[in-house]
Order: sequence, then C-alpha cells, then structure tokens
Amino acid sequence: RVSGEVPAAVLAAYGWDRFAAEPTGTGLINDTFLVRDGDRQVAILQRLHPVFGDEVNLDLEAVTEEVGRQFETLTGLEQAVSATRTEQAERLAAVEEEIARSLNETGDEQVAAIATVREAVETARREQAERLAQANEEVTRTLTEAASGQTVALVSVNDQVSALREDQVRELEALREQLAAARAENAELTQVMDEKIRAAEGAIAARVEESVEAVRAERDQVLTEMGRLLEERMARLDERQQQLERREEALTADEERFAQQAAASRERMRALLNDALQTLTPSSATSPEAPLESTPQGDVPDPEPPPSNEG
Repeated sequence: RVSGEVPAAVLAAYGWDRFAAEPTGTGLINDTFLVRDGDRQVAILQRLHPVFGDEVNLDLEAVTEEVGRQFETLTGLEQAVSATRTEQAERLAAVEEEIARSLNETGDEQVAAIATVREAVETARREQAERLAQANEEVTRTLTEAASGQTVALVSVNDQVSALREDQVRELEALREQLAAARAENAELTQVMDEKIRAAEGAIAARVEESVEAVRAERDQVLTEMGRLLEERMARLDERQQQLERREEALTADEERFAQQAAASRERMRALLNDALQTLTPSSATSPEAPLESTPQGDVPDPEPPPSNEG
C-alpha cells in the first residue's frame, strides 16, 4: 500500500511539474509512483523507506558496477580466445600455403629434370639418326665410286654401324641411369617433404592445443574469482538484509510496547478523571457514577466546572 503523494517540489526538481504522479504496485519497502503525461508513461519514481539510509542505493550501485566489470572481463576473455583461434587458423593456413608452394616448387624442379633428361634422350637419338644417315651416304658413295672395294666398304660400314649402335646403347643406359637417379631423388625429396609436413602439422596442433588450454585455464580462473566475489557480495547483502529485518522487528516491538504504554496511560488518566469528578460533584455520594465516554486516541476531556453556590 502506497501512502501519501509526491510533493510538487520533487516533480518540479525533475521537470515533471506539469505531469501527474499516481501510486503503482504494492511494494513492501519503497513507495512507487508512476509519472504520466496523459496516457504516456514518463518515468517511475520511488520514495525511499525511512528505515533505510541513502547508502543502500550506493551498495546496489556498487554491486551492479562490479557485476558489469566482471561481465566485461569475461567478454574480453572470450574475444581473446576467439582472436587466438583466428590467429592460429591464419598461421595454419599460412603454413599449409607454404607447404603447398614448396611442393609445387619441388614438383616443378622434378618436371624440369625429367624434361631435361627426355630432351637429352631425344638429342642423342637425333644425333644417332644423323650419324646413321651419314654412314648410309658414305656407303652409297663408296659403292658407287669403287665396285671392287664393296666388300671392304660393307665391312667397314657394318663396323661403323655396330660402333654407333654400341655408342647408342651406352648413351641410352647412361640416360636410364640418370632417369632412375632422378626418380630416386624425387622419391627421397617427397619423403622428406612429407616428414616436414607431418612435423609442422604436429607442432602447429601442439601449439594450438597449448594456447587453447591456457586460455581455458585463465577463463576458469576468472570465472572462479567472479563466483567467489559474487558469493562474498551476496553474503554481505544477506547479512545486511538480516540486520534490516532485525531492525524492523525491533521497531515493530517498540511500536507495540509504545501502544501498550499509551493504552495504560489512557486508563490511568481515565481513572484519575473519574476520581476528580467524584470529588468535585456534590451528589456523587447519592447519585450513581456516570460512565465516562470513550475519547479519541490521544485526547483527554476537560473536567467539568464546579457547581455555583448562588441562590
């Protein structure tokens, strides 16, 4: 139940002197008023209960600010965790890009080496074909110029062809050995790159896990500290609430004691007045005593004036 009205000076202090303030709600502590401008709600105004001091609002404000600061700290930690995860993801992407680039460069080198080997093989084949053509031309010319020496020339040509074939075979074997060596080197490089990639991935995963664990531990520590602070605040608020309840009980007991004392005082006053009236009234000995009417709380009736002795 809201008692009283909002003084005009209070409304004027907030610039609401032309608005109406009407009681609202059934609060147990403060009186609450709704400030209206016609049908539009302007503000909620409260009258602080006299049992509380102004410091209670400061306590509430301090608790609200502390909760706000702890919430900002938690939000900052969450943003830091998100930023760390983003940074780790960017680092991992950069490492993967570097590995891919290294693989591409290695692949290009291997392709260039294979192309060089193939080009050398093709060059050797062309040279051998040219040598065979030259030998055939030499054989034809020899047969045309001297028929008598055909047998010797043919033998010489066969020897040359055999020598060329042997040279070609040796060159092909050398080229095959180079190609096998290039393939072995390519396999070795591939294995080394795979090992480096696995090692880099393991190191990155370990660093990411360590960072996440560190952030989680810090977050848990902050949350624990926040819980402890909130428990301390709530304990102090509960203690303050108990003190206020004890004060309210004491005030209620004082009011009851004062009411009992006032009732006893009224009874004593009523008895004294009856005695005085009996003393001042002449016919008090023969006439029955008239009962006193009950008077309002806190009011005492004036005694009647003594009767006059005239006539």
